[in-house]
Amino acid sequence: MKLDFDYEKLRKEYKFNELCQTTVPQALYCFLISENFEDTIRTGISIGGDSDTLCAIAGSVAEAYYGIDEKYIKEADCLVYDRLSSPKLLELAKDTCELIYVGKENHKHVMKQESINELLFQKSNEYPLVVRLKGGDPYVFGRGGEEALYLTDKNVRVEV
Repeated sequence: MKLDFDYEKLRKEYKFNELCQTTVPQALYCFLISENFEDTIRTGISIGGDSDTLCAIAGSVAEAYYGIDEKYIKEADCLVYDRLSSPKLLELAKDTCELIYVGKENHKHVMKQESINELLFQKSNEYPLVVRLKGGDPYVFGRGGEEALYLTDKNVRVEV
């Protein structure tokens, strides 16, 4: 496959494009040069710019190709998910699972980050297994690390 941009040049010059016209081919390129799902996300994050959208697209392609461990989603008693979470993954949740949307968009937040942290803590005391499902780049701009630190500070066991 021939793409009309150079990865190293892209990394230095990438800027957010409101129409995302270049984001899809760039996301595909991130997938093509990566060896697994995690590597695809790392590559997308390293480009910068609109890495949230880029990683959501690249991650979706990598997820479809490599697959992800669905065990926790299928076993979850409560699933807290964001705007970039795959709808296909949400369909895997058992019927009794409480689904809570905490998505954020530019200046449109369902819940502030501090409230999401506290919600995760409250639900971890209410249910045996709470899953935080994130899309995009969950540990750089997606605040996944902040959520994990908040929970571990409150003695909640966290797995990533």
